[in-house]
Amino acid sequence: MPPTHTTERPDPVAVRVASGCLLMRTRRLSRILTRIYMEHMRAVDMSVSQYTLLAAIGANPGVCASDLSAALDIEKSTLSRELGSISRNGWVRVVATEGRAQALALTNDGAARLSAAMTAWEAAQAAAHIELGPLAAHLVDHFAAR
Repeated sequence: MPPTHTTERPDPVAVRVASGCLLMRTRRLSRILTRIYMEHMRAVDMSVSQYTLLAAIGANPGVCASDLSAALDIEKSTLSRELGSISRNGWVRVVATEGRAQALALTNDGAARLSAAMTAWEAAQAAAHIELGPLAAHLVDHFAAR
């Protein structure tokens, strides 16, 4: 934390939370990693969220939005907004409908965009691994795979 410019004493509870809270630290880590990926994906005019969804849909053709939401741990409203964006761009299409569930797949343009952005993603991956170091990168992989 940056130095303070006051003579007031720090609250001991606040100090304990600020110095040891796993949530605060992982959220900060998430912001650091997001900035790395955003920087690289900007070069291919695609957001990190869009690329993540294209990869998830491309890896699971026919996946429905509710399963995608659960697999990526994304709020349904956020997923709906992001799916709208990649649908408007013509990168994903509905391949089947069962009740309210719609099965999704990449369009040819979506698959091409996914492939074209691969170099940027690989550069982001490499930069993230450097930033984290091998042990931390392994731990992130381990815990995110749960």
